[in-house]
Amino acid sequence: MERDVKSPAAARLWLERIGLALMRRIALLPVAWQFGVGRLIGRLLFRFSPSRRHIAETNVRLCFGHLSASEQRRLVDDIFRANGINIVETAIAWFRNPGDFSSRVTISGLEQLRDAHARGKGVLLVGAHFSSMEIGLALLSLAVDFAGVYRRNKKNPTLEQTAMQGRQRFLERVIERKDIRTMFRHLEAGGILWYAADHDYGARHSVFVPFFGVPAATITAAARLARHNSSAVFFATFLRDEANLRWIIDLQPVPDYPSDDPVADARRLNAILEEALSADPSQYLWLHRRFKTRPPGEAKLY
Repeated sequence: MERDVKSPAAARLWLERIGLALMRRIALLPVAWQFGVGRLIGRLLFRFSPSRRHIAETNVRLCFGHLSASEQRRLVDDIFRANGINIVETAIAWFRNPGDFSSRVTISGLEQLRDAHARGKGVLLVGAHFSSMEIGLALLSLAVDFAGVYRRNKKNPTLEQTAMQGRQRFLERVIERKDIRTMFRHLEAGGILWYAADHDYGARHSVFVPFFGVPAATITAAARLARHNSSAVFFATFLRDEANLRWIIDLQPVPDYPSDDPVADARRLNAILEEALSADPSQYLWLHRRFKTRPPGEAKLY
């Protein structure tokens, strides 16, 4: 039977194809133009995505309640601008040679990471959802080989396939988040593993610790991964220097991690992330429901 091109599913598929084709084109633009396109995308997202705007406004109200109403509105604007640029950066990471941007990245802590890697016990590179995460990973791959953990997109097979192919271009290995055994094996083999520790996967495998003063369900898997092979642990920060069209990567050792206290370990990683965002809190994925899972008896926030 011929596919009904007027069906919602068919229309969505065509929109996805057009969007990906545009991303490929944008990836070829000069950097200054790319940032400009990203800022435009951010404005469009703010105007035409009320659900994401509500999430961002809720997160800002919860985490930055000390700011005035006008300052909170300005921060929300900045968040959408940062995440609009993130879409363009993702296009660069998936469809462009990251080496084309090697002169635009500064990496600190690289020698310490290499020294830890040379010990042969594996290195756990703890990450978070900075808005420059995707391009940060691609740029870091210019300096070291590492595997990355991701969450499969079951709702959008087209985007899932594109993201997988894009990430396989620069990651040594792409590991689905439930494949703990492969993560262990990668560390046992002395590899470097990037793992985002700020997902909200529900209360079952999490502890509630503050994130910008708000109790957040924080997964404890990072500590379990590090403990398995006594791997060294680094925290990876990816930030964008928008004014100078550059990216900054900071690899910070996390000594004496993990401890025997999973709550203290989770609290420590959240504190490191807060410190990394202190200069520019807009460079985080505040468009997602970071506080979706609530402690028992507490009302939903979104």
